[in-house]
Amino acid sequence: MRISGDTNLKNDALDSQFRKIFLEVLSGAAPTSVVVAPPGSGKSTQARIALAGLLQEGHLQRVIWMTHSTIDRDGAPSLAAEAARHLTELHIPVGIILGREALGKTAGADRRTLGADGFRERYEAQFRWPPGPSVKLLSHAHLRVLYGRDGQPGTPPPWRRAPLTGPAAAQLLIIDEDPTSSLIESSPPPPSPLSYLRLRARPPATPLARVLLPLMSQVLAHPADPRFRRIGRAGPNVRCSWSGASFNRAVLEALAGESLDRLVMRDRFPHHPGWSAARLMSILLEHPGTSSVGLSWQAPLRAPDRCLTEATLTFRSDLLCALTDLPPTVLLDAYGDRYDTGDSCSYYRGLLGREVRVVPLAVSTARPRLEVSHAPHLRIDRAAVDRALRSGPGQARALLRLDTVTRRIVAFTETQDTARTLVLCYKNMIPALEASLGRVLEERQRTGPLAAAPPEISFQHYFAGRGKNAHTGKHVVAVTEPHQPRQYAEHTLAALYPADPERRRDLARRHRDVELLQALHRSRQLNHAPGNCGAPRILLSFPPPEGLTRDLGTVNLTPAEARSVGRGRPFPSNRTLAWERALLAAATDLSELLNGIPVLALMALGLLEVPDSYQRLVEHAGRRLSGKIRTDRYPHLSRWKVNRAYFRSGLSDSLSAVGTALRPRRSDDRAMLERGLTELLRQRGYSYVQPGGPFRQACRQGQLGVTVTRPSRLRVWARDEVQAGEILVRLLT
Repeated sequence: MRISGDTNLKNDALDSQFRKIFLEVLSGAAPTSVVVAPPGSGKSTQARIALAGLLQEGHLQRVIWMTHSTIDRDGAPSLAAEAARHLTELHIPVGIILGREALGKTAGADRRTLGADGFRERYEAQFRWPPGPSVKLLSHAHLRVLYGRDGQPGTPPPWRRAPLTGPAAAQLLIIDEDPTSSLIESSPPPPSPLSYLRLRARPPATPLARVLLPLMSQVLAHPADPRFRRIGRAGPNVRCSWSGASFNRAVLEALAGESLDRLVMRDRFPHHPGWSAARLMSILLEHPGTSSVGLSWQAPLRAPDRCLTEATLTFRSDLLCALTDLPPTVLLDAYGDRYDTGDSCSYYRGLLGREVRVVPLAVSTARPRLEVSHAPHLRIDRAAVDRALRSGPGQARALLRLDTVTRRIVAFTETQDTARTLVLCYKNMIPALEASLGRVLEERQRTGPLAAAPPEISFQHYFAGRGKNAHTGKHVVAVTEPHQPRQYAEHTLAALYPADPERRRDLARRHRDVELLQALHRSRQLNHAPGNCGAPRILLSFPPPEGLTRDLGTVNLTPAEARSVGRGRPFPSNRTLAWERALLAAATDLSELLNGIPVLALMALGLLEVPDSYQRLVEHAGRRLSGKIRTDRYPHLSRWKVNRAYFRSGLSDSLSAVGTALRPRRSDDRAMLERGLTELLRQRGYSYVQPGGPFRQACRQGQLGVTVTRPSRLRVWARDEVQAGEILVRLLT
């Protein structure tokens, strides 16, 4: 049975499976359960339907449902909003609990208008259970707020006073998708209370701070110390760190004799008041070689061993938030069975701090694997995007390459029945790609065929939350692979596996593969039958990873798709692209001025090679053309009139920044002309013809300002021979 796109359609098989899972967990007959099924197969939808049935039947009264986000972004509803709408349709009372910052942004909830007491009351009112069965929707970040264990034994954090964890606590906790990122408490980037600049400006008042300042001074004095490691790039800088056994030993030796109580009372973590240095010290004592704590900084890429950025030198930590007093819990994760290589469920057992079982759902989908196509011509280099965003000698070439790929994505989208595409990339690429799309669509609107509506192309970066349904039915183009900095495997995952670097690297690879699968499933391709012409297409600019052969099946591009993404080299040469775009810009102005495009005018503009016998004729045509340009209706020709090298040196503004010299082409290079003017000609119905009778008659009667001995060789892009002759007469008289 195939899962339907109707979110309210009940699947009896899944409903019975979820009811059984929920009842077993509630009764204590089964431990915390991780429910596994492919993305888009209806896990969340059918879980809510089964949950609504149990609530209405009296098996449950209070349920917490946790998602990645409770805040709507970019006009799309959050996962919490989707769940709230669905549960409301199922006649279940729901309430979305917003964090303090999000609540402060809502109308009427500002601290300045409500006051401190009024705002606190508004915030805490969200946690109160209404009479009767109900569901509270929270973000994953509330896991550590509600159930996080405090560093000080016996002192519960103030959040425990909330009704969600009081006498009327939730009876069931459902976590939708993997909450790992919310359970790892990472210290904030600088400026932080434990950064070098702050510690130096203010005398250290705590034992830990007094230890860190001399250790930071060692880094500044000896940046090439072999104990320090390079762990990645950060734009023009290289990331470095000091962690592991040498750093931990230095900290413990310096703290010898200090009272742990003083550390607990004075050294607090900046973002979480319930966390103290006691947690950090226990990690150092239990795992002396862990890399989850240490110093980090950035240094110039060209001289990392000679100088570093003092402003970035800071103490960093990645610690796992220990959970306690969890109610019966069910976790929905499409790939919850992918993280363990040895003993079963060790990943989630370590994450949640309790025994866990994996429950695969017996789901029948249209086909077991996604169908993807390899399109290397759509690949975008991360370094090229960085150059496109910064002014410099390589910016023009980078913009040119970026616009080339964007044109291919637009062309691919327009060849599909559904002209909607989702582009997957890195987060820092999105502004550059959005700007490139704007340039391409503006250029097409001005010079290309008029379309009923531009294609709908949206962008999404990896690791931006899972389970989204906003892109259902869209084609997916992955222009980059998912990428996590080396720091993620070296430091962040040390919160989970402090003493096993090999396990951390393996887990980082699995996280990357799972993220790719989650992102590709945004189109919900499996909801379509095999061979359905309306099924979304998935294009990868990189070869499918070897570890995902059972999840991804490679299919060839259709002829239309292959044409739209280009052939040959991934990127045409910069020189060729510059010439083509300059040619297209010039032809657009010429067609407005002369109602056609004479090859003679292109020679005069410097875009085509001029034969020796045509030199005087081209000079005359150039003077006549310059005299006809009297208004600002022709932006490129007007610039050429002021600067005759405008087209030869490239377009420095308007369409794109092209800073390299153009190479003139031979006048008989018809293939290049056709490629450069295809869009313009298709719109205006031009063809490449020789001048007709009126032009020859003008030659015989001496009406031209220059002698034309071979008029038949002067070709023109026009609608017919008569018009071609009239255009040449206008140009030469």
